[in-house]
Amino acid sequence: NDRGWIFSSLVSRSNYVIVKVKEGNVRSGPGTKYQKIGTVAREVILRRLKTKGDWVKVRHPRLTGWIYKTLLWP
Repeated sequence: NDRGWIFSSLVSRSNYVIVKVKEGNVRSGPGTKYQKIGTVAREVILRRLKTKGDWVKVRHPRLTGWIYKTLLWP
């Protein structure tokens, strides 16, 4: 039950997200029916391109694809 302060830029809608799981699958489209095109590791920073339902299209220097939003922060 700790309380404190944090910069608003860290919690506002951002163009960047951080992977919060050990490893997340990146897919060619927004759903599990799409091909897995790669994986990303915990704490990797990705650029958020757009959102479709529960899926987020992200870009990394070597990979662009879709990842399930619960695997990301914020």
